[in-house]
Amino acid sequence: MNIRKILLAATISAGLSLGLAGPAHASETPPAAPSSDNVQAAVDHHFANLNAPAMPSKGEMAGTDAVGDTYRVTITGQQYGTESPDILTSCRNPGATCSLSRAVTMSATVSGGFGLSAGAVSAQAGLSYSVSVSDTVSCTSPVLGYNQLYIARPSGTFVFYNVDRYNLFGFHTGTERGTAFFPTGVSCRVIYG
Repeated sequence: MNIRKILLAATISAGLSLGLAGPAHASETPPAAPSSDNVQAAVDHHFANLNAPAMPSKGEMAGTDAVGDTYRVTITGQQYGTESPDILTSCRNPGATCSLSRAVTMSATVSGGFGLSAGAVSAQAGLSYSVSVSDTVSCTSPVLGYNQLYIARPSGTFVFYNVDRYNLFGFHTGTERGTAFFPTGVSCRVIYG
């Protein structure tokens, strides 16, 4: 019986040393957040590639998934005052002003990062951002030109993060970069269009 235990322990030890339980990537350097010069490109990419609902699943809240892998979310950067490309409401009144007034509900969004939801990113990274925000648009435009439009967009914090995933044996199996947008209010502005 003791020989069986010894053989089993030797087999498991050999398998782990050969990397059968998963590759160890502890020496990898996680990708850095884009520089401030590239933030707009990152925002454009984010909204073009949304991939998950706002609310986390039970597994995401616990930092695990269905097959026993675990993950760690690390915030690599935050850009405050970022506008979503979504237009909540608009008005046009050449040669005069116009007013925007509307109750809106805005949801957080996420892109990349092993498909985690925005709620999981916020919860796992210790952020206090809500995944849904209700607000009232109440803005009055300056005098508008012929080809000008007055719009309201969600405004909030754009978050860059890394997700490190680990297998059942605790071996690092990969790092993926992601972005999330957490609305915190509304921004009104004049655009051409």
